[in-house]
Amino acid sequence: MATRILKSERKKSLVAQAADTVLYAAALGVPTEHDLPSVRNAQLAIVDVIYEAMLMKGRKVAREKMARIAKAISDHTTGSSHRS
Repeated sequence: MATRILKSERKKSLVAQAADTVLYAAALGVPTEHDLPSVRNAQLAIVDVIYEAMLMKGRKVAREKMARIAKAISDHTTGSSHRS
């Protein structure tokens, strides 16, 4: 099951109530605020942290899946396909 993560400045929004985790912004958003490079960088940093946390949480499963893929490739590779 997927985990729903929300970044918001509104604590009582319907979306915040439905999310599993809510990251609250320090300031209320304004229409031009999101065009600033500093705001985009901060948002990308949050996304990077979430991505890394997901990778760390699923590391064992990801390794198992990659091992199965490597085995499937190895099992179906013939000696003739390695000729130069």
